[in-house]
Parts: sequence; structure tokens; C-alpha cells
Amino acid sequence: MSIVGQAEVLSRVHWVPSSALPGLALRLREWAPGTATGQPPLLMIHGATIASVLWDNPAPGWSWMERLARAGVPAFALDLRGYGGSPPPGELPPGPFARASEAQDDVADAVAFIRARTGAERLDLLGGSWGSVVCGLYLTGRKPPAVRRLVLYAPVYSAPGEGAAWRAEAADPTDPTRISPHLGPVRSVSAAAFLARWDAEIPLGDKTLWRDDAAAAALLRHSIAESGWTDTPGGLHMPTGALADLFEVYSGRPLYPASDIDLPTLIVRGDHDRTSTHADAKGLFETLGSERKLYRIVGRGAHFMVSERCLPELHSIVAGFLLDASQS
Repeated sequence: MSIVGQAEVLSRVHWVPSSALPGLALRLREWAPGTATGQPPLLMIHGATIASVLWDNPAPGWSWMERLARAGVPAFALDLRGYGGSPPPGELPPGPFARASEAQDDVADAVAFIRARTGAERLDLLGGSWGSVVCGLYLTGRKPPAVRRLVLYAPVYSAPGEGAAWRAEAADPTDPTRISPHLGPVRSVSAAAFLARWDAEIPLGDKTLWRDDAAAAALLRHSIAESGWTDTPGGLHMPTGALADLFEVYSGRPLYPASDIDLPTLIVRGDHDRTSTHADAKGLFETLGSERKLYRIVGRGAHFMVSERCLPELHSIVAGFLLDASQS
């Protein structure tokens, strides 16, 4: 896949000290235009399963961060605690680890680092899937003045009756209305299960009509290589905090008050996404307190459409929103 734009872009990795967990350094990816554009930087927050490599797929032509940088948007992507290059601390709690209420501290650390590094007064924020909950909590709890615009990619908010598999994985076997008291800090997903979930959202026998094999393989290979929770080869390993949060979301219990968000906001999701449903996204859109808000649906797109053939359309929608000078 070819990428057009600036002739030169720069890629770097930074390590951000955690203010909440002494000794933990959070990995922060950066793709920046080779020359300053004056565009506020964008901080991207991943979802429950795949870390920041989701936004920076190493398959040639498939890094959304590189594409954004070539469009003039300095892009940063954070690995939240316990994900990707941000390894878990040595001692873990007995229950769910890295819930959105904790992960928002990582966002605050990254925001402070980016502002200090770039000199930007304000930046933009993008939260994907469960990452939209992390961003929602960060924005409504702290009410930071440093955020200019918000993008919610494949968001989840309040979807009672949906997400049966997510609820079943976290539920108490004796009382399915509550989170299991035996839910530990780590969960695992096999490569086969991850691909099966993705395949189920693509309504064609030939999945390559929507998804490039090289992009999917690179995303999965690098995600597995960076899952540092156990020595077990293969599969993905990540914290369970997102699982506990999704149990609440799919039980119809929002984890942040969307009505308190008054930033210009874009909601974007794929039309075949079963994790971020149309009903949930529409309800979130209507609840947002923003005077300027957009809801866009990308056709022929699933939950991981950022690594699908519709990436150029997704990019056009998001970059257009971020670069639009008419938005305050």
C-alpha cells in the first residue's frame, strides 16, 4: 500500500516514567513530519487486546501513524501499563489489573511528556475501543485544558445485552450479573481465537478482499512478540482490567459521563464492527455534551479496520477532522 505526503517523516521511541508505578517506563511511539507543520500532536490510546502496534503496523504501507505524519499530524501512541513495551510491574494485584481508572494516569503522564517535548500548548486525543473509555475517564475526571479535539475509534460506552463473549469471560459463574471474584490480573488470547474473532466480522469467504494477509500477519506476529507477561510461546497476553471494564459496558453501566465532554469530537467505526455497535455509538453520540460532533461509519470495515483495505478512507475521515481549521 503506497503512502503519499511529506517526503520525510521521522520515527522514534520514547520511555515515559510512570507517576503511579515507580520504576515502570511506558513506551511511547512517535511518527513526526520531517519539518514542523504547526499542527497539534495526536496521542493515540489502544484497546483491550492489541497495544500501540495497532496504530503502527510494521507491514510496509500499513502504519497509520506514518500516514498521519505524512499528512502533517505529529502522531504519538502509548503502550498502557502491562501492554506491549510497557511491561507489567513485578508484583501484581490479586484481581483485575490496569482498569481504565488506573490507565488514565498513563495518559496523563504521556500528555505531560508530549507537551514538554514538543512545546505544544494543546494536543488531540484518540481512543480506540476500550481506549475510548480510558480517554473518557481522563477527560471527565481531570478536565485537562490541554486537549483540543477528541477522536473515538470503534468506541464502547453502554451496550446492555451485547458483548456476550466479553461478559462471559469476566462473569462470576455463580452470579453472572457481577464480575468474578476469581478474575486474576492476566488474560490470554490465542492467535487462532484472535483471527477467528476478526474473521467473524468479515461477511465474505475470501477475507483478503477486506484484509491484507501481510498486514494481519505483521500485526499478530509483533503483538505476540511484545506480549511479555509469560514465557508461554505463542498467543497474546495482557491485563484483565479492560475485561472487567467491558463487563460493565456490556451490562449497560457507562464508566464515564459522556455528557461532560464538550470538545469537538469525532466518532468513527466500521459498519461490520460487532464490538463497537451502531446502537452504542449512536447513543454515545447523542449523550456527548459537545456542540461540534460527528459520527462517521466506514463501509466494509470491521473492528480492526485500521489494518484493513479501508484504511485510506478511515485516515481521510480522521485526518480531515484533525486538520480542519474551522473546528475550535
